[in-house]
Amino acid sequence: FFFEAWNSMIEAPLFTPSEKDLKDGVSYFSSIHAKHSVPIAKFKLPTSVLAESIDKTRRLYEVLQKHKLPANPKPLRQIAAPGHEERTYQMDNVKWEVGWEEYKPRIKKSDSTVLQGGVATAIQALATTSVADVTGPRPEDVQRAVWQQIGTDPPMHVPHVPMALLHSESETFSLNNLKSLLDWLPEPAARLKSSKLYIGDWKVVVPWHTTEHDMYSIHYHHFGKPKTWYAVHPKHAKKLEDYMMHCFPDLHSDCPAFWRHKSTMIHPDNLEALGIDVHTTVQTEGEAVVIFPYVYHSGLGHGLHVAEMAHFAPLDWIPFGLRASECICPKSKDAARINVKRFSHFLDKGACLTIYSELACSDWIDGDYFLSGSHQAHPCFERVAGQRVWLYYSKEAATWHISSQLDGKQMRAFIVGNQSPLAQGTCKWMVVNPRTRSWEEQSITVHHVILELGCRKSFKVDRFISGNYQMQGMHDGKPYYIRMDTMKKKGARKRGAADEDSDDYPTLYCFWRDELKMWQVASQLGSDAARAYNAEPTALPNHLSTSWRVANPVTERWDEVELPMSVRLPQHCPVCINVHFELPPEHSDWLNGWYALAGVWGARPYYVRKSEQEQTFLYWHVDCQEWQFSDGLGSDDPVAYSAQNAPNPCTVTTAWNALLQPRGNWQLLKMEAVGSWESLSVKMDDDHAPDVHLDAIYSVRGIHDGRPYYGSPSGYAMPAANQLFLYWSRPKEKWVIAAELGPSEGHATNKDDAPMPWQITSPWKVHDGGKRWRKVVISITDAQAKPTLNAAMDVESDSDGPCKKRQKTRVQPRHDRKL
Repeated sequence: FFFEAWNSMIEAPLFTPSEKDLKDGVSYFSSIHAKHSVPIAKFKLPTSVLAESIDKTRRLYEVLQKHKLPANPKPLRQIAAPGHEERTYQMDNVKWEVGWEEYKPRIKKSDSTVLQGGVATAIQALATTSVADVTGPRPEDVQRAVWQQIGTDPPMHVPHVPMALLHSESETFSLNNLKSLLDWLPEPAARLKSSKLYIGDWKVVVPWHTTEHDMYSIHYHHFGKPKTWYAVHPKHAKKLEDYMMHCFPDLHSDCPAFWRHKSTMIHPDNLEALGIDVHTTVQTEGEAVVIFPYVYHSGLGHGLHVAEMAHFAPLDWIPFGLRASECICPKSKDAARINVKRFSHFLDKGACLTIYSELACSDWIDGDYFLSGSHQAHPCFERVAGQRVWLYYSKEAATWHISSQLDGKQMRAFIVGNQSPLAQGTCKWMVVNPRTRSWEEQSITVHHVILELGCRKSFKVDRFISGNYQMQGMHDGKPYYIRMDTMKKKGARKRGAADEDSDDYPTLYCFWRDELKMWQVASQLGSDAARAYNAEPTALPNHLSTSWRVANPVTERWDEVELPMSVRLPQHCPVCINVHFELPPEHSDWLNGWYALAGVWGARPYYVRKSEQEQTFLYWHVDCQEWQFSDGLGSDDPVAYSAQNAPNPCTVTTAWNALLQPRGNWQLLKMEAVGSWESLSVKMDDDHAPDVHLDAIYSVRGIHDGRPYYGSPSGYAMPAANQLFLYWSRPKEKWVIAAELGPSEGHATNKDDAPMPWQITSPWKVHDGGKRWRKVVISITDAQAKPTLNAAMDVESDSDGPCKKRQKTRVQPRHDRKL
């Protein structure tokens, strides 16, 4: 049992966060995970953060010295039985009905126990050896003693004591109040968020396991003897699982995820012999240890100690949670479970794309894909839901592949022709038909998520930095983006535009510079000459705060500038949808009616129909991979659904499964959905209008201050300097037409509180370019509406709905998109 691995184990890094860092502790720990590829890290917390808990800690310590504990839970006795391999043990916890007075002799004896069992000679060398624990022997000597005596004289421990010592109302840092996705969970799953005390004794071990749902966990050492931690990087997790299955075949036959039971202990030397790197650290009073996602870890106690632990789940945990294996056997029936898929719409949408095919089996390759890393120096995407499928670039074949394995096996599709980077739009792919198992040529559509970078500042920076950015590849381990608007420069020159106009709008890149640890916007990839930068270590630029440092082109100084970066809606997104099912008269008002765009959910638009009694949502359910009608966003009880993978409900061509009431029978029904107001035609009707140019086609871009906003000109690749935005300003309580979203006064305003811009009835106030504002009538119509022989429909709704009852707007149905 001599530690051959002691010198080869990797020491976990130590960080010393400031009080400012811990005000948002979850983001801080997440940034450490993004910057350092380590499975475990140790943190020395500032004394100012711990001051509030000192009194509580002292009182509890006095209670323990008197050998008293809370009545519940009862102490557990840890029993070890040898496994199939040498230095492997199967651990079991048995309730121990023992009083602390009876246990008192063991407490007194625990400090001297390490001197027994053949390690006294090593302890005698302490006089000439640097010691990590000044109150006792070296950590490696303690570990040798534990492994020598494991399985004899079972130790005692008390896990999950419902008590928090770090003040739960602390404004700086509290384990019981870590702000993460767990705050959104209903009971009883929300109890994962609550911190708990753990009281351990000499020789108590923490068996190898990962945390619940492979999430983050933090362990703070309040007082007592040190504790040793072991951890394995996720890249070795599969190898460790295979070894545990080999050592404990009986446990594996009973439960495929038996390591969730915390019942297996393996010596680090065994893992080192298999080529598995083991990371370690010794934790003492006042230090916190953070276990990162999908990290197998274990530990052992050097003596009586009290620690506090809690779980937390930042955004970067979601991909780990979606893939986590969970125990479903009776031993874990009381475990708190999370439906992790409810968080899948929070995935990194800035590096996301959606694939649509014409296959009848839509779950073969269709779905939303998020950036999971890099493969052969190109971005690699993994499908959010359903069977695990990857989209990656193969250098050998010089084309993009869709496969269920990254090694090229079990290929499902590949693009015809060389295409790098992956282009947006529809092109030809060769696809394996899942039914006939033969290769077929199919048209597949790929939609990229577009990031829109806007600027809120007095000086003119439209051409300087603003625009629409699309992901192109990987740089320094993170995706980089190129400004799409420059793609129109050559076209502008052909139309006779001045060279200086196009040269003022150069190609820009948004990328992560690992050497400087910051996001940059520059005219060259990896350039030192940046136009803007942000030093927050986020995984994607759209996760950054809006505060950037921008080189002011006027004063040639660095200014603090608000640069909000948002995710654009998909193209061809109707704002209002008229839904019609052919139903009996008694059900005619069931789901039929007008639905208004309410936002983006699951990387696709969702719609809401409001009435006095209830709300009905129409949305793409990421978990189930289907369009649904229900009374709540993301509900598990839809009243109608269609599994066709379509960009929006208007393009669904298959029948819907509908649950008709009151009989409760599912029926196949055909739905007609007509979309409108995808683009607006804005025209100033006054012949004596001021000398401003607001007439254009405005396309829907997204949601701003709770209502859809539009941008001109139509299209996704036009210079930002020529764009105008039509949006509702909640702070000013008026509709605005301006060159940028935000606090700008704009070129035109209207205080009409209409829910949608085409319902505005009062004149607009238009700025004449000088100091005067003039009232001008501006007509706003549906740019894509086509005249038909049918009678026009009257649009009415309640005051809170998408089409406020201010007037009856004549909307022509678009029969070219009628199903």
